[in-house]
Amino acid sequence: MGIVWPGARLPWILRLRAGLALRAYEKAERRFYEIENARNWLFDRQRTLMRDHAERWATERVLDPEAYATFRGEIEQITEQLSRLHAPWNDAVVALALSYQSAQDVLRDFGHDRQRESA
Repeated sequence: MGIVWPGARLPWILRLRAGLALRAYEKAERRFYEIENARNWLFDRQRTLMRDHAERWATERVLDPEAYATFRGEIEQITEQLSRLHAPWNDAVVALALSYQSAQDVLRDFGHDRQRESA
């Protein structure tokens, strides 16, 4: 007969819930990492600009008004972009946590509880 997936013997509703929970988690995780990667890129860009500006200040000891205005404009733009990502990032964190909990609930209903797995 071959190997049968243990979940195949479970009621269809549990299999359906498992599939839905997994898809919801994957969607929430994908969205979270899209926003997280954008935030990380912006933070890295901000650090790079600040480091370059500090190095320029340390070597030249004179602030070129045009260079400073450019630096300040870029930092403000990055800060604005980060602030626009804050609410979607929080929503993504919540969605990820809820979908994780939903997946854990389905696993518990399948008979896989955390205590038994950790023992």
